[in-house]
Amino acid sequence: MNKTVRIGFIGAGGIACWQAEQLKKIQGAQVVAAADVSDIALEKFKKQYNPPHVFKDWKQLLAMPDLDAVSVCTPNKMHCLPTLAALKAGKHVLVEKPMAMNANEAKAMVDAARKAKRLLQIGFQWRFTPAAQLLRKRVASGSFGDILYVRCQALRRRGIPSWGVFGRKDLQGGGPMIDIGVHILEMAHFIIGAPKPVSASAACYTYLGDKKPAALCSWGIGITRATRSRTWRSGSSSSPTADRW
Repeated sequence: MNKTVRIGFIGAGGIACWQAEQLKKIQGAQVVAAADVSDIALEKFKKQYNPPHVFKDWKQLLAMPDLDAVSVCTPNKMHCLPTLAALKAGKHVLVEKPMAMNANEAKAMVDAARKAKRLLQIGFQWRFTPAAQLLRKRVASGSFGDILYVRCQALRRRGIPSWGVFGRKDLQGGGPMIDIGVHILEMAHFIIGAPKPVSASAACYTYLGDKKPAALCSWGIGITRATRSRTWRSGSSSSPTADRW
């Protein structure tokens, strides 16, 4: 028998709206609740998707007895606590990537899901793209032989996002590695068959986030963004003589 999955959102901002828009296309999925501390975000979400219940406190959302699943779309720092509470309340959870601010939080979330016997899914959608699915099938069929080495690379040509909390390390947790880096790493890991890791090491550093911008440009919506300036030799197509922020 087909069952309608009733879904609530913790965090009703841009990512929640994007997810809710996709859920409208899925038969058997129903958005029934949303919670956000922002009146503006909550009102916008309510106007667009008309959930029967809206809350300022996500704990009230989790108290709904007929709620099946929760999508956690808060800033990264607030991923762990609502996820733990939702699992304890018997809800399945989709949490946006990155999963948590650190490994200890991530482990606590996994342990909570196992204890509650509920699904915990991280928002790694790149593995579901046609290209990733095709590569996974080719790897599984042996078309590429034994995979011995994988190099991942991702580039966001638009620079640092000017919306949300991407520029706040206390809420975001990190820079491009924790944002788009986890996407490309997870997809590559999936493509090669998700082998169990033996060890892991990484190096990240702050290069832009601790520098004052050279110029301030208003985008007309209360956001100020640094502008990158490049100086080129006259009549030359070679590399710039100066590259400043």
